[in-house]
Parts: sequence; structure tokens; C-alpha cells
Amino acid sequence: MPPTVMVVDDDGDILDMTRLVLEGGGYHVLPA
Repeated sequence: MPPTVMVVDDDGDILDMTRLVLEGGGYHVLPA
């Protein structure tokens, strides 16, 4: 099971970029 990161961000564009970077690094991203 990959490590899970919860990202709190109201800016959808920043959230998408963060998700791409983290998922590329093997993390599972959940918007909080």
C-alpha cells in the first residue's frame, strides 16, 4: 500500500500539480 498524503488546498490547479508530483513519487494523494 503506497503512503497516503492528504493535501488541503482550495486552488484546483495547485492541487493537480501537487498530485502529479506526489503520485509520480509513489504517493497516493487524497484531497482533504
